[in-house]
Amino acid sequence: MAQISGIELVANLSDTRKAIEERKAIMRKLHLGIHDIALKIKRKNNSSLDSNIEIVEFQDIISIVNNHPELEQIVLLGFSAKNSAAQNFIKYTEKQKLFAKYPIDFKIASERNFHIYIDKRKINCIILNSTSSASRITLEELVSQFSKYIKM
Repeated sequence: MAQISGIELVANLSDTRKAIEERKAIMRKLHLGIHDIALKIKRKNNSSLDSNIEIVEFQDIISIVNNHPELEQIVLLGFSAKNSAAQNFIKYTEKQKLFAKYPIDFKIASERNFHIYIDKRKINCIILNSTSSASRITLEELVSQFSKYIKM
């Protein structure tokens, strides 16, 4: 995101306040917000691996969308794991009985999109690669991919 925004990250990560402020400045410039799909989780074996996380309760995405009329797109990072953002978001939309429109040839994969409708608002949902090192995609590829869908 720093490369896309043109804002260089210079704060030492040990200076948490400055590091957070830098990242917030990037998010403001790109008109982005970040949110997790899970409100409450249960970890198996006290592990931080996504595969060992079970969502007990989802965030109220409907309220978040309703509280942000400027929101036009939801970017879902990660798709291949059982507990990926894309997989869990689709579970949430099904659980909430949200109307979702998928292309005929839709499959959960990188750079695939679909739409959800909340109170007659059409929200574009795009699936992108995870930023995790486990995704085996280079930083250059991520920047290129994200640049297509995140506009300043």
